[in-house]
Amino acid sequence: AEATASADHARSALDAALAADQELNRCRHALTALQEKTDAIASELDSAHRRREGLAAAVVSARATLAEAEKTIAEARGDQPSVQQRAEILRLQVELSQRLLDAKQARQMAAEYVGVEQDRVTEALKQAGFGDLAEAKTATIPQQEQDRLRADVDQYEARSEAVRLTLEAADLSDLPVEPVDVKGPEAEVTRLETELQEAFRAVLTIERRLDQMRRLATQIAEQQEIVAAEARQFETVDRLASTLRGLPPNTMRMELETFVLAAQLEEIVQIANIRLRTMTDDRYTLRHSDAIETNRGKWGLGLEVLDAHAGSVRSPDSLSGGEKFQASLALALGLADVVTSRAGGMRLDTLFIDEGFGSLDAETLDITMATLDNLREGGRTVGLISHVESMQESIPAQLSVESVPGGWSVIRQEARL
Repeated sequence: AEATASADHARSALDAALAADQELNRCRHALTALQEKTDAIASELDSAHRRREGLAAAVVSARATLAEAEKTIAEARGDQPSVQQRAEILRLQVELSQRLLDAKQARQMAAEYVGVEQDRVTEALKQAGFGDLAEAKTATIPQQEQDRLRADVDQYEARSEAVRLTLEAADLSDLPVEPVDVKGPEAEVTRLETELQEAFRAVLTIERRLDQMRRLATQIAEQQEIVAAEARQFETVDRLASTLRGLPPNTMRMELETFVLAAQLEEIVQIANIRLRTMTDDRYTLRHSDAIETNRGKWGLGLEVLDAHAGSVRSPDSLSGGEKFQASLALALGLADVVTSRAGGMRLDTLFIDEGFGSLDAETLDITMATLDNLREGGRTVGLISHVESMQESIPAQLSVESVPGGWSVIRQEARL
């Protein structure tokens, strides 16, 4: 019984082992299939990564191309709203230039054609035996005269036929056997007729060429008038442009901008002199000068200084440092007043002046400070930037800038009574 049970158990174990072996084979086949699928998926994944990298590079290239295209479009558009409008303007300019060039070429070709035709007419007249065109016209036979000559020829032939019939009559049979020689006259008549026909053909050719030359002369005259009108217009515009740029015929060599600035400078100098005479005790007066500036080679923006003490005209460069500062301050104040008047009454309520006070002596400094006080009393805020100790003592509201370790500065507000 135990052996039978063991055998049954062994058979069961054997069946289980056989089933497990079959399952193992099936799993191995499944594992192989899965491995093949995994390899295929990995290959597809690598291909997808390569495609992704290619697409990323294509995107970068497309963006660079787009940026380059946008830059090209912006350069092509220039100062116009669109590339199409600029292209239209350029097309019109090219078309106008081409028309002018075509007109000049047509004029040149017409002149050459007229010369060639004149040479051909001269040669034809020479071959026809005429000295000039007037002689050829004189030799032309009118149609009425030609008809008359043909009638004479017909009449001559009829008479010749009548004479021939008369000579054949019986009563004239005793005439000489030898016929009268008429070949010589007939040859002469033939030669003359041939020359007459050649003369007619030459006249017709000359008349056709004369008509062509007349038409060409008319076209040349019209083109000359158009070119002359355009040349006069160009000369006027070019002369105006040169004048505005300060080039000949502008004898002052003054540009339009300089001319406008010179007019404004005169107004600024007039207002600046009011304060400058006060600051210099009526010694100095500025005056606008149209003389050429040696350092710029242009006219219109020069200044002169009238010295009442010396009774002479001086250059601004001959002033001392303090006097230059006073003149500069007066011009700055004059400019502020002119700007106020030009801006419809808008005031420049704040004025900052940087340095320059250290070049003034005590008396001049007092006069200058009094002038600035008058501005402040008129409602303006005047800010002075200076290291002069006496000014620091006389100015009530101050901002001092002090350097501190570390390379930076500190601003302190000080109020003095």
